[in-house]
Amino acid sequence: MFEKWESRVYPKADARVIHAHAFKWWQSQGFALSEMGPGQFVGSSASRYGLKREATVTVRDLGEQTQVELRMRAHITDEGVIAGGLALVLLWPVAVVGGAVSYARYEEDAINLMSTFWRALEGAASIQPVDRKEQVLHTTAVPSDEVARAQTRPAPVAEAAPLTREQKLSMLEDRLARGEITEATYREIKARL
Repeated sequence: MFEKWESRVYPKADARVIHAHAFKWWQSQGFALSEMGPGQFVGSSASRYGLKREATVTVRDLGEQTQVELRMRAHITDEGVIAGGLALVLLWPVAVVGGAVSYARYEEDAINLMSTFWRALEGAASIQPVDRKEQVLHTTAVPSDEVARAQTRPAPVAEAAPLTREQKLSMLEDRLARGEITEATYREIKARL
């Protein structure tokens, strides 16, 4: 029944960041949210003043900028219809005043909610996404001659120097300390060193 619509453009803002921030913000305001499609969600809140509020947020990536559209709607609830109908039947002036007060409260509430939302998005517009992929813009040619030389020449094998008796004995004692060999095995190997 009552509808408000606003749109803002954020230059050099990432649409994914804006969408995620907007989704969390509306959840924190008590709206039950559901995704409607890529970059769009709808939320509804409990009724106030005989009206049920609904917000639709659409985030579009336009390349160098991100566009955000916000639609606020209010629908008269069953309770609002019953209260308005009773007031209309019993007291015509009360119904008119009650309807005007409900609309004025809804109007003020919607304007405040929308203003707060836009202020919250201004901070999110400068946040860079965490899961960005790096794009390679320029590389140098593969040095094919170096690759060919590396493939034809065998890698030099370092020759290990033979272990001294003290090094072998130290390794043997380590194995005994770790429980890898028994005392009898230790004595037998030590005697051969």
